[in-house]
Amino acid sequence: MKILLINIAVFICLHASAQVYIAPSTHFVVVGNAQVTMQDVGLLSEGVVHAGNGTFRFSGTSDVNIGGSAPMLLNDFHLNKTSSAIVSILQNLSVSNRVIFEGGLLNLGVRNLDLGTTGSLVNESEVSRIYSNESGEVVARRTLNAPQQENPGALGAFITSSEDMGEVIIKRGHLSQTNGNGQGNSILRYYEIVPANNN
Repeated sequence: MKILLINIAVFICLHASAQVYIAPSTHFVVVGNAQVTMQDVGLLSEGVVHAGNGTFRFSGTSDVNIGGSAPMLLNDFHLNKTSSAIVSILQNLSVSNRVIFEGGLLNLGVRNLDLGTTGSLVNESEVSRIYSNESGEVVARRTLNAPQQENPGALGAFITSSEDMGEVIIKRGHLSQTNGNGQGNSILRYYEIVPANNN
């Protein structure tokens, strides 16, 4: 373990743009349920992040980015910025447990936040929430058999059906929608719900 920690210290550095950089071929390992606090610092990963049961907590007053070329799967993503500060996702991001909102905004841009079959949003509100002015979506997958007021991933779409829907993909986007004639505007939220069984 000491060798791994030395390697991490050698390959992770702060750039002038206040980002933690994980270099190619580097493994950033979170052991147990440790918390990694990113105060006014972004994350650029070209290596591998092993999040374990840990939490990545983004705090502070500055806007920051999460990006890189390597896929990133986090356990808990904790957004605790000041009310106007933004964390922007510059690559698709997967969260297997919780996205916790305590302050600040999460901008998806053109990227997706994938909650998989187990992840969910916690405490999302008007003052601390996900948004996108582009095509980015939050995606959750759940197996639903005769669901009653199920809110998969806490995305805000409550599903009721007397049928076995099988695996259901729920996508939540944040762009205004138009009617069939291409006119009008909607609130800045839409859902696409795709059940495996659609009888």
